[in-house]
Amino acid sequence: MAEFDLALERNDLAALSALGHHNKSPAKMVGAMGFANLCQALEKHVKDGGDIEQARHIVSQMSPLLDRINEQIEKDLA
Repeated sequence: MAEFDLALERNDLAALSALGHHNKSPAKMVGAMGFANLCQALEKHVKDGGDIEQARHIVSQMSPLLDRINEQIEKDLA
């Protein structure tokens, strides 16, 4: 998430699109479909000429979801 946050601070839509693209497949591989869908939405939003505010909204949904994913992983491994 630090890389997403840094790209947001720089208003770097290209970096956000690339991060969405690079994180989408690994998320799908581990079954984190909600996170993968957000990555895909971010990538598509930027490719469709979207603005930084909508990108910020998409990214804001990622962190809480990632927290829940981490909690589930910890629970499953306990």
